[in-house]
Amino acid sequence: MNDLEKGVLLLVKSAITGGKYALPDGFDLAEACAAVKRHHMVMLLYEGAMNCGIPKTDPTMQQLFQGYCRALLYSEGQQQELERLFNAFDQNHIDYLPLKGCIMKSLYPRPELRTMGDADILIRVEQYPQIIPVMKELGYEAVKESQHELVWDSPKLHVELHKCLIPEHDETQKKWNGFFREIWSRAELVAGNRYVMSDEDTFLFLFLHFTKHYARLGIGCRHVVDLWVYLRTHPALDHTHLEKTLESLNLLTFYRNIRKLIRAWFDGEEMNDTVEVIHHFVFSCGSFGNRKNGITAEQVRNERFTNMGTKTQYLLTRLLPKAELIQREYPILKKAPWVLPVIWVIRPIKKVFVQKNYIKNSFHLLSQIDDQNISQHEQMFMAVGLDLKHHKKE
Repeated sequence: MNDLEKGVLLLVKSAITGGKYALPDGFDLAEACAAVKRHHMVMLLYEGAMNCGIPKTDPTMQQLFQGYCRALLYSEGQQQELERLFNAFDQNHIDYLPLKGCIMKSLYPRPELRTMGDADILIRVEQYPQIIPVMKELGYEAVKESQHELVWDSPKLHVELHKCLIPEHDETQKKWNGFFREIWSRAELVAGNRYVMSDEDTFLFLFLHFTKHYARLGIGCRHVVDLWVYLRTHPALDHTHLEKTLESLNLLTFYRNIRKLIRAWFDGEEMNDTVEVIHHFVFSCGSFGNRKNGITAEQVRNERFTNMGTKTQYLLTRLLPKAELIQREYPILKKAPWVLPVIWVIRPIKKVFVQKNYIKNSFHLLSQIDDQNISQHEQMFMAVGLDLKHHKKE
């Protein structure tokens, strides 16, 4: 861990705990902001910098203050819109279970310190016909449907209504989602038609969501902070149950390494070599990773080679995936399978002519990936307790 990263983590810790910490000599706030912008933690940096005595007259502090004000207004607007949505669900007897940012915002010292790109809410799929007119009446427009979510948008809030907790993109994720398949029977009704999971189930979901992103595109610092904040605010978690469940999902080693990372970041524990690997990967990724990680991880999972012919073949499979994969992107095919030939024609045209840089960027990324990269990626994941080959697509 270098001094810049150490300073960033001290500011984040200060923002959450309210403590004042001595920053490393030569720490540059402007450089820190540039480094963590991709991690959506700028507001945490501002709060921590205030606590740690960086003067408001600092030019970077003035820029951060402007961003903080915007984030505060945006966060308050999101919260008000969420309440309006939840009230409408209550009035129409629609069951709902808030997820991820919807619950994490309330666990931070102030909601605006935890940014939220969209609102994730678990629904009962059988109630969706009742939900559609409610969403329209509230001013939302249906955007798309995927295998695991129904997406709605409005000028005030982007909403993802989840059909299930974990998308079943491969056999591993099927197993993970299987753990939550009966979640409605375990969830508790707390007010109106609002449900909550147990503290242990909530943490397991947060961790599995974290792991899914880590193993595919990569994941950034804010999600580690989420896990830390949740652990801090729920000291009575049944850790024996958590470890037993994660062991059954082949994730116990990875979980213990992430716990070591959290202690290294915020409790001063020394990093071992494995934790160093996770630390550098997370800091390098940004909030939701990057496409290069995604392509490399996919080639590890599917044991692809990277000669030019195979790379072209890989790109063609992205433009023209198998029918079962197309169904996940276009659920309408379940009701109207005759549309498949039309989609097979439209989809590559859209990628090539509408998303004009798709082919160019894809070949550029593929040119950076060779057998050595793939081998190193696989070894890195094996070292931290993840076997990507167990995440193969069906």
